[in-house]
Order: sequence, then structure tokens, then C-alpha cells
Amino acid sequence: MSFQLDEDLERQDKLATWIEFLNYEYRKYDKHANTTKRLQSRHDVAWKKLVDANVLKPLETEESLCVFGIWLQLKNEEIEAEKAMEPAISVTKSAEQDLLRAQSAGLSGRSLSRIEQKLSAAKSKLAATIKSLEWIIRRRNLIGDYNDETKSYRIAKDDTEDQSIFCDGYCSRSP
Repeated sequence: MSFQLDEDLERQDKLATWIEFLNYEYRKYDKHANTTKRLQSRHDVAWKKLVDANVLKPLETEESLCVFGIWLQLKNEEIEAEKAMEPAISVTKSAEQDLLRAQSAGLSGRSLSRIEQKLSAAKSKLAATIKSLEWIIRRRNLIGDYNDETKSYRIAKDDTEDQSIFCDGYCSRSP
């Protein structure tokens, strides 16, 4: 079967127009697929870096980190951790003041020891709260970096999938 493409669509038959259309759509698919393939290694490196950082939660996947809701979740985690800082700082300052007053009053022995233990516990809680906030900020930054580094790949992959669906559904029909 032969066909002839013509710049004037009035002189071109339906089969030639259909073949021209299919060629155009499959070339678009090939372009998207090649871009996806080219960006795959950069995506894989970014994913490995994120996994190796040990900041992912058990059910988090590549797909779950690329939805808009993840940003709200990460920001809420950070806000909650920041809120936890206020009482931890307050309790630590209060325990420090209690210790200073006790020392100024000349208390010693058990009373002083209890206040020192209270201060030690408060400092420990504050250190854990700071560490948690730092981990949450690090997690948010690393997930943000991953999403930034892989954005082009995800767009190309989505375009390839969309074009594939189009080609499989529409291009399989005959004119």
C-alpha cells in the first residue's frame, strides 16, 4: 500500500492524512519517552540520596512525596515542633531560676539535688525537642530538594504516559 503526503490537504487522501497524524503523535510520544529516559538517572540518584538520608516515613514512596498535600503535612509537622519548643524552653528557664534561688538561699542536700534533677530533665527534654525540630526541617528540605531535582523527570514521565494513553486509545483506530 502506498501513500503520498501533500501540503494541500484537499489533494491528500484520508489514509495519507491519517498516517501523517499518526506519525506526528508517535513522534511526540518518542520525544517524551526519550526525555524521560534521559532524566531517569538523575531521578534515581535523587531518590537514592533521599532514601539514604533516612528521613522517609515507612509508607512514603516516590509518588506520595510528589503530591501537593505533602507540603501541608511537612509544614504542619514543623509548626507542631516549633510549638513544642515554647513549653520546653519555659520549663528549662523556670528550672534554672529555681536552682539559682535555691543556691542563693543556701539550700543544699536533697532539695538542691531535686532541683538539679528537674533542671537536668528539662534540659534533656529541650535538647530532644530541638533535635526533633532540626530533623523535621532537614526532612522538609531534603524532600523539597528531591522534588525540585526530579520535577522535569516527573513532567516528562507524565507527558509520556498521557501520550501513550492517547496513542493506544486514539491512534489504534483506523481512518
